[in-house]
Amino acid sequence: MPKNWMPDPETNYADLSYDDILQTGQGLGVVGDGNNPRASGAFDSGPYYEGPNWYPNVMVDIHSLVATDDPRNNKVIRDLEKWMYK
Repeated sequence: MPKNWMPDPETNYADLSYDDILQTGQGLGVVGDGNNPRASGAFDSGPYYEGPNWYPNVMVDIHSLVATDDPRNNKVIRDLEKWMYK
């Protein structure tokens, strides 16, 4: 997130993500300087989604999985649809 990002009070935000290489870097404080959805009170977030353990190079490749229609991503897609239309 940009350093000076401010949430729009008329918008709801959510972080639906896997524990991937970017999340690891953010958690260690080496990426984003704490400017990320999981550290922002503006975002709803639950536990990380569990990625397919057989996915090749899981920590790197799974970062892109959340933005696909890959069947391994069905739980995130279903939860996103529920969240959007509640």
